[in-house]
Amino acid sequence: GSAIDLAARSFTPETETSKAIIVITDGENHQDDAVAAAKQAHEKGIVIHTIGMGLEQGAPIPEKGKPGQFMQDAQGNVVISKLDEQTLQDIAKAGEGLYIGSWTKSIVWRKACLKSGYIVIMPRSTSTSCWWGCFSSLWSL
Repeated sequence: GSAIDLAARSFTPETETSKAIIVITDGENHQDDAVAAAKQAHEKGIVIHTIGMGLEQGAPIPEKGKPGQFMQDAQGNVVISKLDEQTLQDIAKAGEGLYIGSWTKSIVWRKACLKSGYIVIMPRSTSTSCWWGCFSSLWSL
């Protein structure tokens, strides 16, 4: 929710152009209500699209700058992040946008992005080059 709030505040309220936010994430949210944030953003004329990254069964989160090492919790256990497609679908629905699984190639998604201004929210724990590679593949259909 806080990422959507921050992105929504970055738009100029008075502008008449289309506004959209693309959230690229696994959908796990341990802090706040992203669905409510998407509804509030949509009330300001902003469409919220989501792209789901990750696996439903989960996978360890790589430590940035430490090849072969994974994020650990306070007890030293490897953190497993799981794709939460339902939450991502709920966020997109609340923002009247689209939910796309990262493996999906869709001309509908590309057309929606082309007619809207957008901001990409990068996940907290993944290398930028990896996500940009995934994101750019949507444009090269």
